[in-house]
Amino acid sequence: MPEKKKEGPVFVIEPVGDPISAESRQSYRVSTISAGIEARMGGETGLQVQDLSATGFALLADKKYKIGQTVEVAIRYGDEACHGKAAIQSFRELESGRLRYGVRAIEEDPHAQTFLRTLQRISLAVQREQLARSGGSR
Repeated sequence: MPEKKKEGPVFVIEPVGDPISAESRQSYRVSTISAGIEARMGGETGLQVQDLSATGFALLADKKYKIGQTVEVAIRYGDEACHGKAAIQSFRELESGRLRYGVRAIEEDPHAQTFLRTLQRISLAVQREQLARSGGSR
């Protein structure tokens, strides 16, 4: 008698947007874990920023947000601070139970230009610090 094959669950993966290669992003993302940058998102404060670019950032949060959801965000680094509206671009639950979100500035927001310019300055400042630590800049 032929052996009966066991069938497991079937998963269907549907993209929620166009794929983006990390190498073809519009802006370079710089890791900010060692910089200790914190942000506010929704009603949560003191959220650790993982990385940032001139158009958005990734952070760890406790509250659940949905992809595409618009949230108020603020970020501070040294003397630089900005706030505005951002859209949740990505979501990943980490093994620790924390939630990692990628957010992108909404350009139609009245604060968008100031928000984007400040994000760019923060990104460049973190890159300069990293270069100085690695001996790449004197």
